[in-house]
Amino acid sequence: MTDKYIIVCQARTGSTLLSTALQQNPEIAENGEVFLRIYDYVLMFGLNWREEAPQIPLAYKLAEIRERDYLSFLYDWAFYAGRAKVAGFKFKYEELSLPVYQRLVDRVAADTSIAILHLIRDNLLERYLSQKRAVESWVFEASPDRAHLETKSYIITPQECENDFRRSQDLQASYRLMFKHHNLLEIRYEDLAGDFDRAMTSVQEFLGVKPVKIQKALRKIQQGPLRDRLTNCDELTAYFQGTPYIRFFET
Repeated sequence: MTDKYIIVCQARTGSTLLSTALQQNPEIAENGEVFLRIYDYVLMFGLNWREEAPQIPLAYKLAEIRERDYLSFLYDWAFYAGRAKVAGFKFKYEELSLPVYQRLVDRVAADTSIAILHLIRDNLLERYLSQKRAVESWVFEASPDRAHLETKSYIITPQECENDFRRSQDLQASYRLMFKHHNLLEIRYEDLAGDFDRAMTSVQEFLGVKPVKIQKALRKIQQGPLRDRLTNCDELTAYFQGTPYIRFFET
């Protein structure tokens, strides 16, 4: 049984859905994206704000502590469980690859007591389209009552598409290798989006906590059939014919 974990993933693979789901189990202190440096504060979602700390002053103080010493912040705060049994946070590939975090990543890779939830998206085309849409619209998640966006169609060159597919596969392989000695559970976005209850039971059991019924707080943003979102779908289908990537265009 572990008392600390990290969600390791690429953008647009369902990490917010997984993170918010884990926050519903009282035995898990899921602290969110604590190493995201675009803000000058850190919200520790695993903390019980009403009883343990005033939220806003601590949030800015935590950012100062993080910037002063990443390793101390990792063990003293990012893995802070409070009254829970296990604590963790989300660390995207995009942050893991930053030079500023190299020493931190080396430490995490060496500490095999840290369990890894490796979240991937099998359909790399949908991941790429989702990322393009999210960056353009600045809509990164959807609640059950707001899960639709106006359909937007893109033209993606075959080379651009293939480069992103290969990059995503290389990243997945590199982090599997990095954490090969850790207790690791690989989770597919498609399983979270499909049989959510079964997927979340598996994750909770992996973390060694008593599974509870998790409500699906977020929904997949619906954007219409693939052909309505990809102007040159026929060109790409022809280009990838006979390759392992053709399955992304046959859904």
